[in-house]
Amino acid sequence: TYSGAGLSGTGSSKTTKTLSANTYTISVTATDSRGLKNVATKTYVVDDYFEPICSLSSYRSDSNGIPDPYGTDVRLKIDWNISNPANANKNAKKYTLYYKRTVDPTWKTYKIEDFPSYSGKMENYKIDAEFIAAYEYVFKLVIKDTFSEITATSTVPITTMVLNLEKDGLAIGKKYERGRLDIEGVAYISNGELRFSHSP
Repeated sequence: TYSGAGLSGTGSSKTTKTLSANTYTISVTATDSRGLKNVATKTYVVDDYFEPICSLSSYRSDSNGIPDPYGTDVRLKIDWNISNPANANKNAKKYTLYYKRTVDPTWKTYKIEDFPSYSGKMENYKIDAEFIAAYEYVFKLVIKDTFSEITATSTVPITTMVLNLEKDGLAIGKKYERGRLDIEGVAYISNGELRFSHSP
């Protein structure tokens, strides 16, 4: 028979319901056919935990970090908050940052490392690469702790253009990237079909 942490009844095993942060003492009593008993007791500490929280934003800038829609530098702003149960500093706090042109099929890994703390902000985080003003780029931040994984993305747009004519097609309001008619926003025409791009 079981007692403690909401357990009761008999059986070879039991599972508690989700427990709030607290200290719980669980006792198990074994009884044989002659009525002889023995009791085993153990105390468990349940700590608070929440899945990682983060936000990611990006913008073009000049070499000094001043926002510039025609800039070839890119700056990021990252906010994060990762659970640190019992303040034991045992939960993982690793992040991986990827980037690519929106139309590229594969991501480039920019950095893999641990956050310096369980919560914080990175302002004006400079990506050491050239980002051509005529192309759109997307960034992906993946945060992994010991128990969970979350992803945030942010897109840096193309600089504004009225028309862009290339040998493979025409773009309206942006630099040409795909299809025969590439329209600023989410629509483009390829092989005679109107298509819509989706978030990465």
